[in-house]
Amino acid sequence: MGIRGLMNYCLHRDEVINYQDLVAESSRLGGFELFVDFYSFCQFVTENVHQILTNQGHNRYCHESGGEYQYYDDYITVFVNSLRSIGIDLVFFVDAPRGSEKETWDEKFTTWKYRFEEEIQVLKLLKKENWSSKLLKECRNKFRPHLRDLQVQLSLESLNVEVKYCSAGEADLHICKEFSIRPRAYAILSNDSDFFIYKASVCIPWNLFDVRKDFQQNEGSFPKSPKRLIVGTIRPETLIKYWRLRDHDQLVDVAILCGNDLTLSLVTPKVPEYLDVPPGRIEAVVARIRQGLTIEISRFAEDMERDEKMRKTIEHSRAMYALLLDPRLTYKGPFTIVLEELVKAGRLAPNLLAMHFNVFWRKSVLQECSSDVPFVEDAILDLRRKLYSMILNDSSEHVVEYGRVRSEELRSIRVTCSGDIPRLDVLFAWSKDDKMKLFLQLFACHETDDDQSEDCGQSHAHLHIYRQHGNVAAFLYSLIRYLVHVGRQSSPPLLITCGEFLAICCAMLAHPKESPLRQLEIKPSMRCLTITAWLQHCYLYMYNYIGMALDLSREFPTPAAIFSGLVLVPMLVNASAEGHVALPPIYQLTIESEMNATIKKHSVLLASIATGLYLPDELKLNRNAPHSSLRHS
Repeated sequence: MGIRGLMNYCLHRDEVINYQDLVAESSRLGGFELFVDFYSFCQFVTENVHQILTNQGHNRYCHESGGEYQYYDDYITVFVNSLRSIGIDLVFFVDAPRGSEKETWDEKFTTWKYRFEEEIQVLKLLKKENWSSKLLKECRNKFRPHLRDLQVQLSLESLNVEVKYCSAGEADLHICKEFSIRPRAYAILSNDSDFFIYKASVCIPWNLFDVRKDFQQNEGSFPKSPKRLIVGTIRPETLIKYWRLRDHDQLVDVAILCGNDLTLSLVTPKVPEYLDVPPGRIEAVVARIRQGLTIEISRFAEDMERDEKMRKTIEHSRAMYALLLDPRLTYKGPFTIVLEELVKAGRLAPNLLAMHFNVFWRKSVLQECSSDVPFVEDAILDLRRKLYSMILNDSSEHVVEYGRVRSEELRSIRVTCSGDIPRLDVLFAWSKDDKMKLFLQLFACHETDDDQSEDCGQSHAHLHIYRQHGNVAAFLYSLIRYLVHVGRQSSPPLLITCGEFLAICCAMLAHPKESPLRQLEIKPSMRCLTITAWLQHCYLYMYNYIGMALDLSREFPTPAAIFSGLVLVPMLVNASAEGHVALPPIYQLTIESEMNATIKKHSVLLASIATGLYLPDELKLNRNAPHSSLRHS
């Protein structure tokens, strides 16, 4: 993110860093605001939580096993409240979704495609290699825990933190514009080195936050209210002075030539030849600019005359850093305005706004990359068709989807909406019960009468669970049954075995933070990664896309309440034939004891979820022995 090589360059030069104590500054100013790049914060939280978990349990695979979302929530709560205690309020900014605005789409598409190709390369390596330290690092860099962003959003919401959702353009431009007008704004927390270039910006990179470990007194510990909090700030004026440049315009030329997200593929590869400098040497580029060279009097001038895309990219970068851009949606009518306001209020998943503009970028997930294993976004295509019916204008019938489409390459397909679901503005007038009925019907779409008990019939069983056991039970019932059905009906199928079914149920019904399984260091198999990814992806659609659109998500369990990869992975590995051989007996004993206790406590609900999916003899839910076997073929 940002200018290639600039972050590392600055972090190794104290001359461009201004160190200060935020506790003293807050006392002097009577408190202030820190603006936070949302996705940069998510990565910061991920790294710190996983360091804590690694230190506590010595488990190297906590990241790959899936999100430890309760720990994310705990960490964020302490982090926010600790800063509040010293008068510092956080304001978060979230990027607009890919596809909501055409200009940003045109300029960033090459970058997004490159990132997609990097993700696919990691998935291919996973097929060939064991969990080497290099591969672990690559996975962590390319794949975030599946529901991380949603959980961070929910945690911030529960703490009444201000979160600003952008409907068009990337968050950094909105951050800098608000930074220049909000009187309490003090600095920007982000690892995006573009903030070193933006006019009037003051950036605190995460590597320069709490440099003396007063806030987190030990590496990998929960934050504490500090008596001092030393940070380093980097400003564009400091770089201009350090490099002895004439003005901000020259600093922008350095950024364009060294390569930001827009110019890295178009401009930067030609810099060594056109400027006669070694590749990747920032100071060599600075020296040429300091000598009076500008892009317009270099060989780039000829390219800009011939290549309209290059010219527009350079012009766009200059306007961006000068805060002259104003990205806006192209409204399709009143319905667009309604959706935009919902997104800005945090009441609608931003991706749905991109769908409204006929674009959907499929999520890359950490699952097996093989022609023998279906890709989860392909498997739930029929559900998205129904979602599109809720979101598209009456004049639109299709969405163009980008990403993995039954292949390992970036492709696009045109998907037509189902047309059998009312539009969202019509659904607003429905009662809560009617919305819940629709929600349960959507996730019972794969059910047949044979799948249900004789007295319930097809999707009415979902409604029966909702009325008898409440929202949480109905949600889990629908989620797990939908996962099993969509896996069976995908091509090729992903068949969830009875043992894996029980592992999923037990992991979600257990109390993750209290589980002794978290201490077991078990390497997740590709099968585990795939099932975990599918389960959480189905949850994402239920909770974040459709549940939130119908204003029902507050009725459902959050990721922190039901997901823990460090609990699910041991149960899944133990459920497989290989796991029985690979796991030490003491691990098997611990896993089976935990599962048996959960099964005994929730046997009625488990029997309801399993009806029509697995035979009663397979389930063996009546378990009185403390350590009876749970493995099934």
